[in-house]
Amino acid sequence: MLNIDKEFSPLEQCSMEGMDVHAARFSSLLNNLRKKGLDLLNYRNMAFDEDFDKFLELIEDLKNRNEIKDSTRDAPLKVKL
Repeated sequence: MLNIDKEFSPLEQCSMEGMDVHAARFSSLLNNLRKKGLDLLNYRNMAFDEDFDKFLELIEDLKNRNEIKDSTRDAPLKVKL
């Protein structure tokens, strides 16, 4: 989770148009996971695993949305976060 936070934290300082939407989406996903107040050390509680798997799916979707098409080449360009 720390790696994901480290990867997406530069979005907040990015000045490219539209990146603020992605930064807000990431912040919302992270806050929703934190609000649940799940005990990470309770290995018997499977709720965290389920919520974290869903979080990872949503993060992957957000990464895919960060691909920008270059109109001159019709090839996707990945924005390095």
